Amino acid sequence: MRKTVLAIAIVSTFTSPVFAEKSGYYLGFSAGQADYDDAYDKHGNFAINAITTNGLENSYNGSTFNTSSTDKDGIYKLFGGYRFNNYLALEAEYTKFSDTRSNLSANSNDGYRTTNNVDNELEGFGLKAIGLYPITDSFELKASAGLLRWKLDEKSNAIREVNLSDTSEITTFRQGYNSTERGTSITVGLGANYNINDHFTVGLNWERINDVGEKRFAFGETDIDTYTASLQYNF
Repeated sequence: MRKTVLAIAIVSTFTSPVFAEKSGYYLGFSAGQADYDDAYDKHGNFAINAITTNGLENSYNGSTFNTSSTDKDGIYKLFGGYRFNNYLALEAEYTKFSDTRSNLSANSNDGYRTTNNVDNELEGFGLKAIGLYPITDSFELKASAGLLRWKLDEKSNAIREVNLSDTSEITTFRQGYNSTERGTSITVGLGANYNINDHFTVGLNWERINDVGEKRFAFGETDIDTYTASLQYNF
């Protein structure tokens, strides 16, 4: 019996997969798509609040606000890190989102028209820990958790209202602004890597960035899901 157990142990030792140890610095680039969950959902209320603040609330009774907003767009990342072993890495990144936009228009029951166009720019610097699980020497799964320090710029060109029912009483109200907000969000991600050779690795990645933005902005506060393909060089 003992000889049988010993024989099985010896065979298992030689037949179990043995993966080459991976460690060292790496640099990479990824690009893909960002999906915005609740961005611009309250743009209509935002515009109404801006108008009523200036005492024009009676001009917008019965208004229906229509918006056309970015709900998904491009994204790219530059990243670099250090892999300690087959199972753990630490990574820093710069993330740039494509500029987003929301166009709002409305005609009220009492003859007024409103337009409000908002543009946003978003970028961030992140740091994350990455856990890896090799399936073969070439293929591995990964999961990440970290923080992203982001900056959001918002620009509104104007809010205008015109009395369409009586051209002798045309009134125009304009309000433009530029504002910036910064914050820090938790990030979590999943993905897979394929090692082409010792130096080049390609990957597919999903990441969730929680609570990006500011409620006082037309952009609002939203979670962002990113889907990217990556290429990295391993030193």
